[in-house]
Amino acid sequence: MSRTLNCYFNTYSLILTPFSGTICTTKSIISYFCLLIFMNNEFLRANRVFFYSQTGDKFFRPVRVAAKRPSIESVSFNISSNATTEQLDEAFKLRLSRFIYDLSDPDAETRLEATNALVAIGEQAVVPLISCFDLTPRPGLSQFPEEVGDEYAQAILEFGEPATSHLLKALADGRFIIKFRSANTLGRTISDPNLMIPGLIGVLDDSPPHTSYATEAHDLIRESERAITRIWRISEIDLENQRKLLALSHHPNPFIREVPSKLLEMSR
Repeated sequence: MSRTLNCYFNTYSLILTPFSGTICTTKSIISYFCLLIFMNNEFLRANRVFFYSQTGDKFFRPVRVAAKRPSIESVSFNISSNATTEQLDEAFKLRLSRFIYDLSDPDAETRLEATNALVAIGEQAVVPLISCFDLTPRPGLSQFPEEVGDEYAQAILEFGEPATSHLLKALADGRFIIKFRSANTLGRTISDPNLMIPGLIGVLDDSPPHTSYATEAHDLIRESERAITRIWRISEIDLENQRKLLALSHHPNPFIREVPSKLLEMSR
């Protein structure tokens, strides 16, 4: 099986490599759609970084972002209707909307300038950024769920530890996509793991006893599990939180019961 997958991987990388860095030609478009098909394969999706490097991110990222980028009006309305930001000065909200909108600009320089401007505003910009997760598509509806909408997460990560408390509060949001992307962002945050783990355990504890694949509940379980796994791998978790994690082995949901054994396997 491994040999077959390696064969697929090498074959498709050879197909796509000649078109690296090309402009939008017939061949590059064909290679792009081949990539969409092959990314459905679990092994190939795990190696997507290699594919991007071979096919030229300068071509593919603008195509992906342009297809899913929310309008400036959507961003502005989202910020204005948020309870935390609706009382802010209108001129300030307009500037905030423009910076957040520019985070999904195809031009890297524009994205960097927008990120720096938001970080300069300070912690006040974190909640509007989290609220804009709601403008991103549900994972599974995009061939690149980690990339589409990830510009908001990348900006939040630049705030460091001050963003952690806001992300933890967002885990209690009633909207699936807010909880999903907040869990994903927490898993990449450099902060106190013993502050983050209880919030992620809470997401798992609140999960229904039975879930099916390709449902929001199942996707949220998997994303929370991935975040916990990342934190477990790189951080020191205190004994109390370790005990809480191991207690998940008694959860009625079979997907959640698997989490402690996976963590223990990593520790060997």
